[in-house]
Amino acid sequence: MASYKATFRPSLSYQRDRWRWSISTSAELEHFTRPEKTWLSLSPHASLGFMPNARNEFSLYGSYSQSTGSLSNFGITSYRRDYRTMWQSADFVPVNRYAMSSFRWSYKRPIYEFFANLNASYNHLWADSRTDMQISDDGNYFLTLIKENSESDNWSASGSMSKGFYKLHLKAMLDASASLSKGSQRSAGNIYDYTGRTLSITPGLEWAPTWAAFSYSARFSQHRSHTEGHEATSLINIRQELSATATIGRIDLTYSLIAHHNELQQGNAINVVLSDATATWRMKKVRLQAKLSNIFNRHQYVETTYSGVLTSTTIYHLRPRELKLSALFTL
Repeated sequence: MASYKATFRPSLSYQRDRWRWSISTSAELEHFTRPEKTWLSLSPHASLGFMPNARNEFSLYGSYSQSTGSLSNFGITSYRRDYRTMWQSADFVPVNRYAMSSFRWSYKRPIYEFFANLNASYNHLWADSRTDMQISDDGNYFLTLIKENSESDNWSASGSMSKGFYKLHLKAMLDASASLSKGSQRSAGNIYDYTGRTLSITPGLEWAPTWAAFSYSARFSQHRSHTEGHEATSLINIRQELSATATIGRIDLTYSLIAHHNELQQGNAINVVLSDATATWRMKKVRLQAKLSNIFNRHQYVETTYSGVLTSTTIYHLRPRELKLSALFTL
């Protein structure tokens, strides 16, 4: 098969004093030879910005887009995505329509080393296709793209702030975000409505005295999902990371410590602590390095990620504790 595409993108923008705005659109004409179809998509965009003073800035954004998706959705009859997932393509060209709106406020006081941002967005997806998933007795996945209308909604909000303390060589940061997803999915020939909620808080500290540099960051997240007929329990994941760097003469020392707390859907929780250390000796034309990895000799750790109603748990198998010596010569 083959496809031919022609695109036209006019735009108009204006800026004066405290206001700025812009509008643009993308007109795309696409022709497919198999199946025989010609598709015209229009994707308008508009934005508005207002800066009342040097400290505050507000912006609004809205867009509507149309797309025919990837050629792999209909150009290839079937293929294997990975060792246990088979994909069956459609015999039609699927079309997705996407509407989005967002708001952003930013605040800055450089003289006080204080910065803050607030974001909120909403998007809605219309599609004329849906993926049906079948799971065989041996654990293989069979995904099929079928002709069926579907919609989904997503709301999200996030905020961040940072404050510096010059005399203390210290910087503190805090990020927070929340999201809500609603829609429906097909599995084994049945359609299920779902709702997914995610909340996360990410604090951080950076301290850089004259003799060393230290940083701490953490991510505390909670996820809860509800599928028609099934209420999943709330899952809490915590990831904390501490790192330190120091230079003594020509020797650079680095140490990192990562702690994972991961709650699984089965009801148990996994706690894993990982640590690495590196020493580098810098000479005129030679650089010697010794790196000790996986100091606590952990064998694996498990991490769960979320996307709407989808929950994915990944098991990482780690190399045992090892010491690596290396030398770099410069001519």
